[in-house]
Amino acid sequence: MATMKEVAERAGVSVATVSRVINRSGYVRLELQEKVEQAMRDMRYRPSALARSLRRQETLTVGLLLPQLDQPFFSRLAYTVVQALFDKDYQTLVCSSEEDQQHEHVSVDMLIRQRVDGVIATPMRSTSLTSATAKLRFSARRTTPPR
Repeated sequence: MATMKEVAERAGVSVATVSRVINRSGYVRLELQEKVEQAMRDMRYRPSALARSLRRQETLTVGLLLPQLDQPFFSRLAYTVVQALFDKDYQTLVCSSEEDQQHEHVSVDMLIRQRVDGVIATPMRSTSLTSATAKLRFSARRTTPPR
């Protein structure tokens, strides 16, 4: 996979110019913009979502934690949430606890590790998401969740 540095070399510009073209920030002459875009196409360059999330401190990802996906209500809810978030350029990590508290905690831990920007959660019948919610709240303030 090509890097920004390789794109810059191919286009004969600086890495800063490639960055400005990608982010549509700052002034870049049309001629240089076209050269950079052509180099990106030729090299099949794709910006790294990981690098972008580290720099911007956001992942553009939301976790959706549901009790069961095989229930029509929750399937429809998942579909609707995924579509609404997609329309706003967000991706969705859909998790199903399968009405199991341990599964729910594993899913919450995974969402925290993925550094999602937010979580939409529906409680299971047997719990009110109390301990899972506590983990999420703690994570919003710190980088390591409680055990």
